[in-house]
Parts: sequence; structure tokens; C-alpha cells
Amino acid sequence: MQKKRWAAAWFALSIWLMAGTASAQTLQPIKIGAVRLTGSIPIYVALDKGYFRDEGLDAQIIWFDASAALPVAITSGDIDFGSAAFTGALFNLGAKGSLTLIASQLRDAPGYRLNALMATRSADVAGFKRIADLPGKRIGMTTVGSTMHYTIALLAQKYGFALSQVTMVPLQSLSNLNAAFAGGQIDGGVIGAAAASQFAADGTGKVIAWTGDEAPWQLGAQITRPQLIKEHRDTVAKFVRAYQKGISAYQAAVMISPSGIMTKGKDYDAVAAIIARYLNLTPDKLTNIFPSFDPTGALDIADVKNQVRFYQAEGMVDKAADVDAMTDLSFLNSPKR
Repeated sequence: MQKKRWAAAWFALSIWLMAGTASAQTLQPIKIGAVRLTGSIPIYVALDKGYFRDEGLDAQIIWFDASAALPVAITSGDIDFGSAAFTGALFNLGAKGSLTLIASQLRDAPGYRLNALMATRSADVAGFKRIADLPGKRIGMTTVGSTMHYTIALLAQKYGFALSQVTMVPLQSLSNLNAAFAGGQIDGGVIGAAAASQFAADGTGKVIAWTGDEAPWQLGAQITRPQLIKEHRDTVAKFVRAYQKGISAYQAAVMISPSGIMTKGKDYDAVAAIIARYLNLTPDKLTNIFPSFDPTGALDIADVKNQVRFYQAEGMVDKAADVDAMTDLSFLNSPKR
């Protein structure tokens, strides 16, 4: 009798293990391109909390050192989805029909700490104290046509000086930008919140302004290939649903008031630990570097069109670029099947 019970138990266990293996084998692998910045927080949360797996997706993050490389990787098929900041390169590929915007990424918004205009220690000592002091300064950025480029353009427009009065120094990657800033090889830069907080704390530089307080705008989008939408529409819908769940979990844990005060919400410690791990930080270093996301992943189309017009005027984006034609937001209300 005892032997029969053991046999039955082993049989049940083997069936359970086989079912688990079969389930794992049915997960569809996808590659998501991201830069190790706060812009991809919902991706990090969705991955760690199993939201992609719940949708039947085996998601893997492929890391990039600059956002400008993400659209190229999408068109080549090296990645399936990208959490990408808007750049001239992205809009040009969108104009050619090589990529599609399917949901928003983050926004630079008042009260949030996303990017800081910073002066290096030597430039601060020399008098670089205000946004109005930007003319004549050497300002580091990743690439020409990057979000940093556009941010300085917005500040120039607001404060009434020509963008051409600022010497933009393309350094090709975030690591190069941060190294040049730390070494005082430039006068300043638009620095991501985590690095900005560290530079300010150790005296490497000084925050002149948080850019979201000065010039709010839509910073990026989730992108994919039109062919993937055509051939595997359900996969795209699953990605967007998992991404939206990541936004919801993040916003439930991190609640920011209009004045920029953060309140710890549901599951804060666990969510903060996830974010810190992906950003190579400790949770205590996350204070005041939480960015803004639309709750549903909706995209500010009007603002994106303003960006395209800027890049077109600068001769960086094809005049034929049409934001409506490169956008498909139908997945934002996709029901779970």
C-alpha cells in the first residue's frame, strides 16, 4: 500500500514537472533594447514581477550605451522592442517606415527629477550659474540629434538665445559624457538624475536646474518593427500589456505630488530594490530621481510633432517625416485574451 502511495506521488510530481517544462517551452522569447536609465523603469518592474511571463513572453533586456543606437537595432532585427528616447535618427527611420511608436516612454515633467542641467566644478567657479549663462559654453551630450540636444534647444527658446551660441560636444555615449563631465573636459551637460545626484553629492558639479521644471516634454516611446505588428500582432499586444502593468506597479509604489514630494506607496521597498538593481545603485540613492510616465502609456502626439519640426528645421530629419504615419497606439486598450 505504501509503495502504491509513493508511486502515485512520484507520478503526480513527474506530471507537474513535465507541465512546468512544457509551459516554459511555450514562452515566446523577445528582446527589449534599453539604456540603463530611469526611462525604462516600467520594463525593469514588469520583468522582475513576472508580467512579461504572465503574458507568455520570455523577455530579455539588451543593453545599449546611447539611445540613438536603439532604432537601428530595431530595423536590423537585433531587438524586437525598444524603450527609446526620441532622436533625429529615430524619426528618420520612422519616416522610412522602418519602425513604429506603440506606447510612450517617460516625460520630463515639473516636480520630477529626470535630467539636470549641470555645471562642472571649474565652470561653476568661473561663473556658470544660470541657464541664461549657456551661450559660449561647451555642453556635453551623447550624440547630435539626441534628447540632450533637444533639451538645450528648448532652454534656448525659453531664455531667448540662439542654440548656435552654445557649443554642443557630442561624446557618443553616456559613459563618455559622464567621464568628460567628471574630468572637467566640458563646461556642463544634461545629466541623468542618478549621475547628477552623485556628481552634486561629491562636489564634481552643481545642478543649475532640473530640466522638467523648465521645459516639460515627451522624452521617448516604446518602438517596434512594422513587420512584427503585421505578422505577430498578438505579441505586440502582450508586450504593451506587460509594460502597462509595469507602469501601474511603479506608480502605486512611487507617488509624486505636483510639488515634487515623493510618498512611499504599495510595495515601495520591493519596487525600489528592482529599480536600484537595474540602475546599479543602492535603494537609498534613488531619492528624488523618480520620473513621470503616463498611466496608460499614451503618447503626447502634439509634443512629438513639435520635436519633428525642430529636427526638420535643423536639417536632421527628412521633411517627409509624418508622426501619425509612424505611430500605432491601438495596443494601449488591448484586452487580455
